[in-house]
Amino acid sequence: AVGLPYERVLREANLAFYRTLAALGVLTLFTIAAVFVAAELGILRGVRSLAHAAQRFGTGDLHARARVPRGHTEFAFLAASFNTMADSLELRHREAIETQAELRALASRLHMVREAEAARISRELHDEIGQVLTSLKIDLSRLQACCPTGPEGLPCAEALSQHVAAASRQIDAAVGFVRRI
Repeated sequence: AVGLPYERVLREANLAFYRTLAALGVLTLFTIAAVFVAAELGILRGVRSLAHAAQRFGTGDLHARARVPRGHTEFAFLAASFNTMADSLELRHREAIETQAELRALASRLHMVREAEAARISRELHDEIGQVLTSLKIDLSRLQACCPTGPEGLPCAEALSQHVAAASRQIDAAVGFVRRI
C-alpha cells in the first residue's frame, strides 16, 4: 500500500512516452529538412545550373556556361567539362562560319573566272574561226572566175557553182554555230 497509484504511474509513463515520441518526430522532421537543404545546396543547385546551361546552349546560345561549384566534387568536374565542351563547340562553330564565308568568296571568284574564260573563248572563236570561215567563203566565191569562159566552160562553171553554193551554206552554218557558242 505504500507504492504509487497505477494510474498515476501509467499517466507519467504515457506522458514520458509521448514527449519522447514528439521529440523524435521533431528531430525526424528537422533531419528531413536538413537533408533537403543539403541536397538543394549540394546537389540539386549544381544539377539545375548545369541543366539550365545545357538547355540554353542547346537553343543556340553558344555563350552559355555552367556555374562551376567550389571544391573538387563530381559536379565541379562535370560543370568544368561542360564548359570546356561548350568552348570547343563555340570555336568550331566560329571556324565553320569563317569557312563558309571563305567558300562563298571562292565560289564567287570561281564564277568570275569562269565568266572571264567564257568571254575569252567566245572572243577567240569569233575573231579567229569567224575570220577563217569568212575568208574561206570569199576564196570559194573567187573559184568561179577560174573556169574558162564560153560554152566549153559552162559545165565546169555550173558544177563549180553548185559546189561553191553548198560549201558556202556549210560555212554560213559554221559561222552561225560559232556565234551561238
